[in-house]
Amino acid sequence: MIKTGPRGGKYYITASGKNQYLKYEKEQLESGSFCGPAGGYPRGTYPVNTKERCSSALRYARYAPNPCGIAQCVKRKCSEGTGKSSKLFIKCNIK
Repeated sequence: MIKTGPRGGKYYITASGKNQYLKYEKEQLESGSFCGPAGGYPRGTYPVNTKERCSSALRYARYAPNPCGIAQCVKRKCSEGTGKSSKLFIKCNIK
């Protein structure tokens, strides 16, 4: 669940009890530009609107409760060639 902080920043509480602030609020990205919900994280996490962010989403997916969900989302939303040699794609049996 996303909450609003004392200065207006959006955050959610991680499993370890820490506040994790969302950084992409200012960019006004479309709601379909994120893969966080597919991996068990709140809406607004793991943006995939550029090739670099698609690669980053794959790199940081290991921290998500469901990393294979993020890998499938990246495969669906990102251009061909992104994650082609990703170990996560191999682990999740995504072709």
